Amino acid sequence: MRMSFFFLLTVLLITNMIPFVGCSRDSQIIEDMFPHDPEEGVWVIEEMPIYNLEILISESRPAQVTVKATGEFRNTCVSVHETHQTREGNTINIQITWSREGGGLICGQAVTEVQEEVSIGTFGVGEYTVIVNGIRQVFRIE
Repeated sequence: MRMSFFFLLTVLLITNMIPFVGCSRDSQIIEDMFPHDPEEGVWVIEEMPIYNLEILISESRPAQVTVKATGEFRNTCVSVHETHQTREGNTINIQITWSREGGGLICGQAVTEVQEEVSIGTFGVGEYTVIVNGIRQVFRIE
């Protein structure tokens, strides 16, 4: 009886330790995603990765234009921070940033698609270029 108790205790101990094997590798993944993790309480602001742009043009004249940028968050500690835009001639530059708190927070590793719509104003006839976080898209108003 005493031997089976120790055997059972040993099995329970080993099975409870299995999930912790390799945890250091998981933390390396988080460090790779955010290599310069500052101290706790400091917010990190970075450009949001964008993989698709869609230009939405209204039927009205002058045309009202909205840019829909699609990107993704790779963990649950990130959220959209700010959107800035500038216009120089026929080129519109948009910067969308995300933010997260530093200090090595434990975050869920879930990929979440994010769509941010930015109204960029009214436009007359012509060809225009939109650049969102380095992704370029050309559109025409006829």
